[in-house]
Amino acid sequence: MYLSTVNELDTSKYFRANLLGGKIKYNVDLSQAGCGCVTALYTVLMPAVDNNSDPFKYCDANQVGGHWCPEFDIMEANKYAFRAVGHACDAPDNSGKFHNCDRSGECHIDVLTNNLQKDYGPSITNTINTERAFSVETSFHESSGVFTGYTTVLEQDGKQVVLEASNCGYLSRMTTDMTDMAFVISNWGSGNLNWLQHGVCTGSCSASGTLSVISDFQIFTNSFAPPAPPSPPADDEEEPVNEIIEPLKEYYYAKPCNERQDQSLCTEGCDCFVSWPADDPKKWRSDDKACRCLPKQMAPEAYEYKRPCKKPTNGACNGCDECMISWPLFDDLRSKSAERMCRC
Repeated sequence: MYLSTVNELDTSKYFRANLLGGKIKYNVDLSQAGCGCVTALYTVLMPAVDNNSDPFKYCDANQVGGHWCPEFDIMEANKYAFRAVGHACDAPDNSGKFHNCDRSGECHIDVLTNNLQKDYGPSITNTINTERAFSVETSFHESSGVFTGYTTVLEQDGKQVVLEASNCGYLSRMTTDMTDMAFVISNWGSGNLNWLQHGVCTGSCSASGTLSVISDFQIFTNSFAPPAPPSPPADDEEEPVNEIIEPLKEYYYAKPCNERQDQSLCTEGCDCFVSWPADDPKKWRSDDKACRCLPKQMAPEAYEYKRPCKKPTNGACNGCDECMISWPLFDDLRSKSAERMCRC
């Protein structure tokens, strides 16, 4: 579902708000969003200029539907888990088309890694009892017009859980994006939600039995002016050197790392996989081979499945009954895709 300023389909009329220095407040009831389900509230820089097959011109940082654009996940949640994260992209080409985005994202907040199973869950013993509705307030911080971080406060019956990602330089790449993004609300399910649920629950999502409710949705904007351009240097001053932003690198993820391998690049709670640059012809012999966090996986219907994998533990399968070689449905490279992997 997309928020719009008009009742008819018009991609130029998506509701947008400058979130820098502002905040979003809403109530949410996730009591029916069980394990394997995701209720998502997020912003994306749509419409995609290169999407001519979808009348809504959808895009996101995981290339669902085949089109890239920056994304900020305000809430990805069910009654067991709550997470938020930003996804930056490389600069678009002259036509406005994006060619690569950071699927995993950075500067995340995660209620489970904040205080495992104590702050949040479907029980009266949790600070936030997700069997009942609760309120969410996310504030977007800026300094001198630059996006620097955000704070999310979950509240119920006067009790709060505060989650904060502050002073995160990565988010500066999304400064302009956060002033002009469209709002999206969706429900979906997947058999591989370790990045969200961290193993605290098991089970699959029932699409017919899942109803999440977001209500009393409010957006508060702050007056914002872009920073003034710097004054030209005096004759006796050196010209400042502009910071060089490296393009995002795409990796191929092969299999989970074992306990004997160096996992220092993996953050707590992520699926740590052996990986190497997707464009490195040396592949597993690459000098840049390392254990890295597996990017967030899409819902099963977003992949094309070809044939069974040799072992039910290959890739991201984790012992499921049907472990198949797969790649994103809209990836023209198909079996040569950097995201080719065994999945459930």
